[in-house]
Amino acid sequence: MTRPIDVVRAVAPLAKPNYIAAFQNCSALLVQHEIITPLRLAHFLAQILHESGELRIEWENMNYSAERMLEIFGASHSAKVKPAEAAMLAHKPELIAERVYGLGNPSKAAELGNTHRGDGFLYRGGGLMQTTGRANYKRMGQLCGVDFESHPELVVSAEHALKPALGEWSQGKLNQFADQDDVLSISKAINLGNPRSPRTPIGLAERRRLLAKVKSVIGDVVTLTDAPADTPDLESAMDLLEIKRRLREKELYRGEINRDYDRATDEAVKAWLLNQGVRNFEEWPELRLIIAAAQALCRAEGIDTGAIDGRLGPQTRSAFEIYAARRANGGAALEAVALFRDETDAAAVPAAAAAVPAAAAAAPPAGGPSLRWPTESDVEQFFGPPGSNQVLLQLPFPMRLAWDLDTVIRRASCNAKVRDSLDRIWTRVLQTYGLDEIRRLRLDLFGGCLNVRRKRGGSGWSMHAFGIAWDVDPDHNQLKMGRDEATLDGAEYNDFWNIVYDEGAIGLGRERNFDWMHFQFARLG
Repeated sequence: MTRPIDVVRAVAPLAKPNYIAAFQNCSALLVQHEIITPLRLAHFLAQILHESGELRIEWENMNYSAERMLEIFGASHSAKVKPAEAAMLAHKPELIAERVYGLGNPSKAAELGNTHRGDGFLYRGGGLMQTTGRANYKRMGQLCGVDFESHPELVVSAEHALKPALGEWSQGKLNQFADQDDVLSISKAINLGNPRSPRTPIGLAERRRLLAKVKSVIGDVVTLTDAPADTPDLESAMDLLEIKRRLREKELYRGEINRDYDRATDEAVKAWLLNQGVRNFEEWPELRLIIAAAQALCRAEGIDTGAIDGRLGPQTRSAFEIYAARRANGGAALEAVALFRDETDAAAVPAAAAAVPAAAAAAPPAGGPSLRWPTESDVEQFFGPPGSNQVLLQLPFPMRLAWDLDTVIRRASCNAKVRDSLDRIWTRVLQTYGLDEIRRLRLDLFGGCLNVRRKRGGSGWSMHAFGIAWDVDPDHNQLKMGRDEATLDGAEYNDFWNIVYDEGAIGLGRERNFDWMHFQFARLG
């Protein structure tokens, strides 16, 4: 895999479409800034992946609660927001930005060059490097030859999104550090403004993880050939070309088989969704419609994607893998793919995940699983039929949907018998880590609890069907990842796992080195 766009699609599957489009036409810019070797490209991508939340963040989210405002902009910040003021400003993004970055905070406004009312919000963090402040938008504009000051929205546009990041890169002469594989100096330059700073840059471990991830797919040679403009790939064979082919088979599409999402494609996709009983999709953007059409195609093949909602969550991602493998096998199911499921018997663990020397396997946290929870084979007798006995769990801190980071959840459905344990787990997590650390470690990324479905690739019920399993940060702890890739195996998460095991739950990653996102209130066997 050598083209930049191919690397980006592999390491950032949930990237914003405008960022994907920017990399489809990036060759001239990368050559201009001499990012022409695998090592230089790897370091550049790792940094912008970190700064932009793996290409999922366009604008700084200023929609803070009163509590969060006080944590960030309280006594330790130049804004020194007081409790009464925080209560008044809570969830008013424009007013918050003006208070902390704009004229409501003169010292910070002077630092950022925010000279007019409204500048705090207009010039909030934006783009791949989260450029902040009128003065920095102006400086980047002068450096890149784009009027970002008059048109700040251009920092996230497909045409210009890469230019500020590349400008910062070249201005800091960071290629020389990339040639030495010096991620520390590059991180210091970007985060602290000085590659020789004695301080530790924020997010250094994450930057290193992303660098390793990029290196694993980048290849030995960079091919600077732009890709044709198209919609983002989904997973393997389930792309727009395949969707068009399948809709043509169903006599819903009569246009060309290409990567253009044109009017004929839009009409065919919407007709297919209506045919499948999907409703209220009229305002969905193109990418969400494409994913929903692909979900419906999988369901028509007997592959469970969960709800047809146009969201590329972990269950949908797994379904697309199964679909791709079946197509490659002439439409027949493959046993190897069927084994990649979320809860599994020992015999079903893939060989790559199971073949871990005993000495290398992480021991379960102290306390071990409690015998008060049933085995997987007895869950229905203990918890009731799938989907029954469900209650709402009020979360002690807000979480975000892992596949839609703009959606905040404060409650989740779960089985009544595990609600108290889940409440204690997440309350103790908050007490142990604090909200800032929870977000840094992505423990607030909710991948699902109740989901009435069969095991992926199997016939038995998933533990999620009973509301007794919880998925955390699925993008960084995917089904087939072992401890060499999954982030939840890191030492920083030991306290989290201790808390989970104290309630008698178990983690499949800890037990089987497989599906690290998942913990459940049922013993294996």
